[in-house]
Amino acid sequence: MAELKELKAKARKILELVLSKKVENPIVLDTSRVGIVWDLFIIVSVTSSTQMKAVVKEITHGSKKNNLSVYRKEVDLNKWVFIDFYDIDLNIFTEEARKFYNLELLWKNAKKVRFRFK
Repeated sequence: MAELKELKAKARKILELVLSKKVENPIVLDTSRVGIVWDLFIIVSVTSSTQMKAVVKEITHGSKKNNLSVYRKEVDLNKWVFIDFYDIDLNIFTEEARKFYNLELLWKNAKKVRFRFK
């Protein structure tokens, strides 16, 4: 497991990339102590498949530019995109899919990680 400070810096870069495409309701959960593979879970929402495509394009390009290794990616542009950064999991959902999967409830024992952006 990477140091929490390093993980937060990596999560900040990922958040900056997705926030540049106006995602909604971002949440970061520290799941390192709830027994899953990833140390941090990032969940965001989009309002359309067009926005989903733009976010995926931005995170794909930005990952390379910022040396963020992507281990795996699963894409369903109509509902959900999952991007595995080894120790950080990024989930981009439509609002409907986010409510259906309800990962916030699933990982309710995880601590929320807060970021401040200028």
